[in-house]
Amino acid sequence: MKPYYDLSEAVDLVSRRSNVDPETVKEVIYQFFVATAYGVSGEGKASYKGLGGLSLRKRKARKITSFGGKVYEIPERYVIHFNPEPDFVMWVNDGLPKDGPMVSRDQE
Repeated sequence: MKPYYDLSEAVDLVSRRSNVDPETVKEVIYQFFVATAYGVSGEGKASYKGLGGLSLRKRKARKITSFGGKVYEIPERYVIHFNPEPDFVMWVNDGLPKDGPMVSRDQE
């Protein structure tokens, strides 16, 4: 099974494209994630032109019933919502396979 695209692959790609050493790229990406989390948790949202926005939404408490009939209570909580910009959606669509399945049948 092919692993999901992860931080090490992103670091490698950015490092090669920008000609910056991988350790510096890894630290910058990590700090970007930290800054984004700070923005979302502190301001309720973070937005990046070309990528999209992340925002917090409050989800009400609810009850769900499993197929076996057991009832689970899910407490009120915050969830992170991602709203992609059209450019980002276009980049993703450009990277999709033109024929065949989008997801490998080997993935779980």
